[in-house]
Amino acid sequence: MVFSAFSPKKGVPVRWECDVAIVGAGPAGLFAARELGPSGLRVVVVEKGQAPRERKSLTCGVGGAGAFSDGKLNLTPRIGGEPEELGLGPAEVEALIRYVDETFTRYGAPAEYSGEDEDALAHLRKVAAEAGVEFIAGRQRHIGTTKIREVIDNLYQDLLRQGVLFLLGKRVHTIRKEGNGFVLDLGGGEEVQARQVIAAPGRVGAYWLREVTRALGVGPDFGPLDVGVRVEFPAEIYAPIERIMYDAKFRVRTPTYDDMVRTFCTNPRGFVVAEDHGEFVLVNGHAEN
Repeated sequence: MVFSAFSPKKGVPVRWECDVAIVGAGPAGLFAARELGPSGLRVVVVEKGQAPRERKSLTCGVGGAGAFSDGKLNLTPRIGGEPEELGLGPAEVEALIRYVDETFTRYGAPAEYSGEDEDALAHLRKVAAEAGVEFIAGRQRHIGTTKIREVIDNLYQDLLRQGVLFLLGKRVHTIRKEGNGFVLDLGGGEEVQARQVIAAPGRVGAYWLREVTRALGVGPDFGPLDVGVRVEFPAEIYAPIERIMYDAKFRVRTPTYDDMVRTFCTNPRGFVVAEDHGEFVLVNGHAEN
């Protein structure tokens, strides 16, 4: 893979030229790079954090916030979104789920699944219904906070071997249209010129993306935001459920206002951690094993 890059004397601007520039090396950015890497296109990934084994930030770096999560994959269209919103049929969604699962397996994810015992799932569904709670079953793969970093590093190293260029520790200040392409300003006289741009900055880059799209005249479409809490409680309370499905999903209608309340991302024997997003702080859950 050959990139056009002007390596200047001190004080002279630097410009990398490529076919596709990807902003952000989280799950979306990494999978985009993996799809484009073998095509022969020149792909540059700009990431303000560091490589998987060097990064310290919970929110920035190769792997995104997921690199420090407990590494759960929900392998069913019933959890994590509505397939019809993507304009895809059930068979297409199932094929994509299998592809993602196989990719994680290739890079070192454990082979075991959770949520496959139909008799146990049926029993839990019945017990939940008797309490007025809906249980949503689905197959899951739990990678773990420690292992997920290794898996992401394996993917990162593979992309490097394919010729994908990563510019780490770099911030994209602005994106402007220039001719038939775009120019990404990295500050300090550094720029990336690309025919196409994929902006995948993650949650930590939401405000940045809003400003960039406004400047380009692109109207964003916002998804709903759920407000939640993280609660720690003794592991033995959840143990009977965990044996059936590691991250079981429950939904209930509240009696007062008929609101839909759901569980999200339980972390058995895990702990609550803070995520600093600069202008605000959120919480997440991690499970080491």
